[in-house]
Amino acid sequence: MKNSIYSRRPSVGRKALVGLMAAGVAATVLNTVAGTASIAHDREYGDYVSEDRDLSGFTRLQVRGAIELELTAGQDFSVTIRTREGRMEDVTTEVDGDTLVLDMDDGRRRSWWEDTDVEVTITMPTLAELEVLGAVDGEIFAVDSDDIEIDVRGAADVEIEGKCGTLTVDVRGAGDIDADDLKCENVEVDVKGAGSASVYASESIDARVSGVASISVYGDPKDVRKHAGGLSSISIK
Repeated sequence: MKNSIYSRRPSVGRKALVGLMAAGVAATVLNTVAGTASIAHDREYGDYVSEDRDLSGFTRLQVRGAIELELTAGQDFSVTIRTREGRMEDVTTEVDGDTLVLDMDDGRRRSWWEDTDVEVTITMPTLAELEVLGAVDGEIFAVDSDDIEIDVRGAADVEIEGKCGTLTVDVRGAGDIDADDLKCENVEVDVKGAGSASVYASESIDARVSGVASISVYGDPKDVRKHAGGLSSISIK
């Protein structure tokens, strides 16, 4: 029989084509929604502007929120904020003792279709401590310090280069620390959660990791102490 049930059943190729068409329609709808939301966001907050903040006397930095950070060790202090005009007042900066506190004070969550629209450029003579809370994307250059502490909470991604005597790294959550270009003598690193850390130690390393996190150690240190729990891992290179 020509008109059997089997002849009326869609072929596998036809099913795949229908699936691809549906996926394409869904992607088009999502892109349209994202584009509309992005245009509305631009209209609400305006064009990008830059502002210099007159701040000095700090050796430590605390950063909160969804911020792109570029920090360079230099002779003078400078702090420049770049964001949309309507968002500038939401970026708060203050020096508390020897700590520069940088925060997003708008009380809103960044939507999934938005890029980070706050860029902060900092120059400071000496970096002793960096504390990161939130989705910070940071690049740190030309560090030359005796001792440095780096604390990360959240989903930050931080790259740092330079040199130091002793480095202490503490990561909680899904943060990533790329510090194998920070040439240090002695390093202590502790990572818990789903994050990762890469460090350089020429003399000693004390590495502790748990959860599904990972630590990579470069520099072939002579003194090695390490402990890995759960599904975590430590590699010495």
